[in-house]
Amino acid sequence: MTYAGKHCVRLDNTGGTACGIFQQQEWLAFRKGTRYAFRIWTKAETNQTLRLQVLDRPGFTFVLNTETLAKPGDWQLWSGEFVSPFSVRGARLQIQLVTPGSVRIGALSLMPADNLHGMRRDVVDLFKQLKPGCLRWPGGCFAEYYNWKDGLLPVDQRPPIGPGQWAGQFPDTDGYENHEIGTDEFIAICRELKAAPQITTRFNVGLPAGQEWLDPLVAEAGGILSQVQVGFYFGDATHEVALSDVVNTPTAVILPQLKSLRQLLDRVAPAGKRLGIGYYEWNVNWDS
Repeated sequence: MTYAGKHCVRLDNTGGTACGIFQQQEWLAFRKGTRYAFRIWTKAETNQTLRLQVLDRPGFTFVLNTETLAKPGDWQLWSGEFVSPFSVRGARLQIQLVTPGSVRIGALSLMPADNLHGMRRDVVDLFKQLKPGCLRWPGGCFAEYYNWKDGLLPVDQRPPIGPGQWAGQFPDTDGYENHEIGTDEFIAICRELKAAPQITTRFNVGLPAGQEWLDPLVAEAGGILSQVQVGFYFGDATHEVALSDVVNTPTAVILPQLKSLRQLLDRVAPAGKRLGIGYYEWNVNWDS
């Protein structure tokens, strides 16, 4: 749950011997000959020596054993790559503060080096076999909690989301979603799969918030997104973004807002792309 922001883990080495944190999980696995990439954000007030280790338990054979010097100042990125010398499941990852003092540990990532925007390439390749026509994101009930502006931040600066009613699906992160998928990553996976992206938002909290998200996606430049991001979305005519929206469990109170939303999508969406809404018995002909 740590990230390079307001909340992080602090290591205090007051005794002079090494101290640290570790994680050991069955799914922490490495394959012989595969290249992996890691990155760790650190922040220190004085020069501190940090050690990153990945080892097999109970054999204590190292998959990775490396050190760095964390210099005083703002957050600093420690990154690198390595090739696993053997295959292992249930490995142990640990970060140690070797020198006396303290250091803050922010976001940490360790993945196969060929990942796609933080998504495992082997999983993406399996996903391609499904040939999905479209992908819906960020979800149904989850969309009620999602702050799309946070998703435009660099991935390691995004605050975790939660805990919410989905907490049981994330037992390893205390009910929090790590927010590794933002708008850029979602569009990237859609283009990789050649699937139409379907942006989902909840409008019973008011239309302006959703409109503010949709407008930059169709702007030629400026708006909320930067010039680079706008170019990312619209730089390839063969993967044009198909804008659409799903309103989750609306109420009669927001009927005027839904009509305004339909008018918005009529203006920004490609021809034939419409607003989708789940059946709700209070008014099945709300668009009349």
